Amino acid sequence: MAYCVNCGVKLKADLKKCPLCDTDVIPPVSPPEESDCSGFPPQKHEPTASFDKDLWIKLISVITAAPALLTFAIDYLMGNGIDWSLYIIYALGLVWVWCASPFLFKRNIFPLWFAIDAAALIAFLFLVERTSKTGNWALPLAMPIALMVAASVFILVSTFRSKLVRQLQKPALIFILIAVLCPLIEVFVDLYRAQQYRPGWSVLVAIPCLAFAAILLILQRRQWIVDELRHWFRY
Repeated sequence: MAYCVNCGVKLKADLKKCPLCDTDVIPPVSPPEESDCSGFPPQKHEPTASFDKDLWIKLISVITAAPALLTFAIDYLMGNGIDWSLYIIYALGLVWVWCASPFLFKRNIFPLWFAIDAAALIAFLFLVERTSKTGNWALPLAMPIALMVAASVFILVSTFRSKLVRQLQKPALIFILIAVLCPLIEVFVDLYRAQQYRPGWSVLVAIPCLAFAAILLILQRRQWIVDELRHWFRY
């Protein structure tokens, strides 16, 4: 509210002169802006740099292509043909797919690039089998094991990303998957080698894993035990 400097009467905001004494209205001085007296320099909000997918793909391409070409040239010039360098080229190609597949698309679609990685692994195994000429082992042995391992990793990552499991349930799930995966691997190995399955090392792995998983699940359901353990380990 403004006041007349001469007679002190209250004035409206749109008046140019006092209606009582006809004195020119002087607008009030605006208060000074509040300054930061904390003593710290003003913070600068720098823009965060986004991840350059194209640059990463180019970089991983150079990193994998250079040793692949070098080993190919050495094998070709110093040997009697192309032999051992093919294994290195296959392995570097697999590394390229694993490192570049998550960034080949605009959106990070986990099931898509994970399927590409699994297919690349299976292709790598078949290429090694064809090159080594050591028998038919990729289809009856390597591919089932690779698919089971890939399925286990997919279950773990999907479950952790969805936040469906709590703290101690995560390692419990890992132990459960190991307890299931090891007997299945032993089944395929025994059937491939002797056409007969005999439980062996996998049972020794599965039993402790299931026991650890049960303990972790019980601890997760008893939150007071978890809090007490945290208190002990903290001190």
